[in-house]
Amino acid sequence: MADSKECPTCYEEYDSEEHRIRIIQCGHSQCTSCMEAQFSNGRITCATCRTTFKYTDFNRIPVNFVAEKMKEDLEKLTPKQHKGMCTEHAAYKLFWCNTHHEWICHQCSVADHPRGECDVISLTKKLENDKDFMKSNLTEEIRHLDNTNTEVKRKMNEFDQKIKKEKDQIKKMNEEIDKLKKSILQKEKEVAVINVKHSKLYKITKECRKKKAKLRKCVTHVKEVNSFKQLELESEKSAAIINRYDNWKQEFEEDKEISLVMQQIVKKRKMFVTKSIGSSKYHSPLEKRDAGIFISYLQPKVSPVQVKFDDVMLMQPLVYLKMICKDFNTRTLDISLGCLHIQLEGPPRRVQQFLELSTGSNTRGTYRGVKLSKIWARNKPGERVAWNAYSKGFRQKMKPLFKLEETGQSPLIEGNVYGLLGQHAGFGICLTSCPDVSCHAVVIGRVVAGLPELKSAVHNQHPLTIMFSDTGIVFPDIG
Repeated sequence: MADSKECPTCYEEYDSEEHRIRIIQCGHSQCTSCMEAQFSNGRITCATCRTTFKYTDFNRIPVNFVAEKMKEDLEKLTPKQHKGMCTEHAAYKLFWCNTHHEWICHQCSVADHPRGECDVISLTKKLENDKDFMKSNLTEEIRHLDNTNTEVKRKMNEFDQKIKKEKDQIKKMNEEIDKLKKSILQKEKEVAVINVKHSKLYKITKECRKKKAKLRKCVTHVKEVNSFKQLELESEKSAAIINRYDNWKQEFEEDKEISLVMQQIVKKRKMFVTKSIGSSKYHSPLEKRDAGIFISYLQPKVSPVQVKFDDVMLMQPLVYLKMICKDFNTRTLDISLGCLHIQLEGPPRRVQQFLELSTGSNTRGTYRGVKLSKIWARNKPGERVAWNAYSKGFRQKMKPLFKLEETGQSPLIEGNVYGLLGQHAGFGICLTSCPDVSCHAVVIGRVVAGLPELKSAVHNQHPLTIMFSDTGIVFPDIG
């Protein structure tokens, strides 16, 4: 009873202003003044259970409306000056006067509140009456809340039904909109087809008009020809024009064939000589000038050299390039062979790994520049292999191309592409068959185009290192 009337911290009676009652999360209450005094850094400590709670804003601490209501009810039942003891007779107030609405002691009931004039009842009877009164009020409040709850549920059900109907209507409208969109798209496609047909029809009509005009001219021309002799002269002129056209076409085809050879050597297959002078490297590109290939000399203060074309050079350009390198005292020849065409074979999983290493894709073959970085001879002079390693990809946590236990002793056959074993993943191309020599490798595929050019570049008598700077691999799509 006391807890609902006065603050447990300052013992001041609760009011509606400075000492208004507030409740915290533990269920205990304090007045607003005491809470404001201890509110710091967003924390409140309960004076009853000593539990600390966090609040971002003091005004978010709720008011204890239940305790305020109980206090109001008690004030209605009990006078404000009630202390429990009669101040006049120093006795307990054990009786209630319904006439004057106050608590009285036994002597007051005899002297000041006689039974004939006042309606006096005992403390027990008063408490029972108050209990019945409060119970009746609570019952009425509960009944009112139940009715309110029932009405709220009914309204919510009606609202849910309305929402469901609205959703169904929206769904139907969306379906109709989708149908309209599809219909519009179909109509647009039909209109596009009609426009294409209309355009074709317009072109055909235009061509028909032109042909009709030409036909009219031909009819007019035929009418103007008065004799068979004039027709014969016209035929001879046409035959002469056709003969001149045939001669011109033959000359053009011959020039075109020579032009294609020149283009293949000079443009498509870019070749240049590399020479080291001190710590620097100089690259000399080959340029087409007049009827020859122009090679700039690499040493200073020396006139350039111009190599003329002849029939032999057109057929074997690499031979003459090696001779030029020998004359220049150059030990490195950097060549582009265009593309090597490879037909992939072998275990599918290994083929996919090879594709991934070569092109970055394990399902589709595409062009990718693959530099054949080293040429060397193994046990026999005739056994030469072009080799390329993927050390960078291997270090980027790629799986090795092949494992030793998955390979076997494979004979070296000309044109075969092998997956090589070693510290890094790579592949090799065999240029000369050596059936009696084998290596730990797996056959990936076979070179179907470009092998003669590769062999011609590698086999030479001059101590020359052949490098391939712009050579690619082409293979068909897989899967």
